[in-house]
Amino acid sequence: MGNDVACLKTIYRKIKERKKLTSSQFEKLIEVTLLCDYGLDVFGDAKKFSKWLERSNLALVGVTPKSLLDTNQCIKAIKTELSRIEYGVLA
Repeated sequence: MGNDVACLKTIYRKIKERKKLTSSQFEKLIEVTLLCDYGLDVFGDAKKFSKWLERSNLALVGVTPKSLLDTNQCIKAIKTELSRIEYGVLA
């Protein structure tokens, strides 16, 4: 998970310090925000969604969804899994 955590920490620090984000940091912030909004809609509860992000997931090759926040392709895979949960397609 290393790079995504470092990236997100950098983004949050820059926001707190009111510094400008690079375009890639801004895109990452938007992607993660949209993913979180979708996850909250699917689970209906922040705690349930947070727990899901922390649990290893067989559909995501046995890793935690949270560990896959480093690329847009991985974020799309998480969204796909959330969509499956939303529509009851768990296999």
